[in-house]
Amino acid sequence: MRAPLLALLLALPTFADEEPPQPAPLPTEAQIREAAAQLVDRQEATRNAGMSALAAFGKHAQAVLRELAASDDPEVRWRARLVLGRPKLVALGVSQDAIGCAFVVVYLEAEKGEADPQAMQVQVGADPIWVERKPVTDGRAISRASPKSVDPGYGIALTFDATGAKALDAAAARGKGRRLVLAIDGRGAHVWTIERETIGGELTALSGLPIQAAQKFAKGIELGRKID
Repeated sequence: MRAPLLALLLALPTFADEEPPQPAPLPTEAQIREAAAQLVDRQEATRNAGMSALAAFGKHAQAVLRELAASDDPEVRWRARLVLGRPKLVALGVSQDAIGCAFVVVYLEAEKGEADPQAMQVQVGADPIWVERKPVTDGRAISRASPKSVDPGYGIALTFDATGAKALDAAAARGKGRRLVLAIDGRGAHVWTIERETIGGELTALSGLPIQAAQKFAKGIELGRKID
């Protein structure tokens, strides 16, 4: 009986000579800055890749992320804050029960579309829309967000302060026939076609929401406005 046992022991793998797994190399400053630079890329997929890389770098990217979280660019700001984990943000496409705090940006469709070198892409469902890089306005100019009965279901009535209303009218005056794109945490959420040269201080976004979801979205937008 000893011979089969010895053969079995000899057949077992040995690990004495194997090297222990090596820790992943630390990201360099150049790699972190390269990922940060991707957050302002024209292509949404590249911006998403940059955010994923910064998240993977963990604590090593914290200093750069804190800089980005104070950016004047609303999208860069929310992406950095999302990676930092403060605060909890809306993510369209997930359970509506997960809605927390939402950052809103309104963009104007680029007149020359993709041919405009300053334009960037925002995905609205299956429709990629090229918008002017500089936003028309953002959530800081929203004075109130509230559920509104629309057909079908409920939407969100966004009331803008004097600064936001002026910016919307200016966009309408030069962009009649183009589209305004509402982005919630970087994802295209609603599109309006500009039909008049003035908009006023209110826009109604989304539709088909149950009242509970509309209330949560409105609360998230108001919370985002206060935090941003």
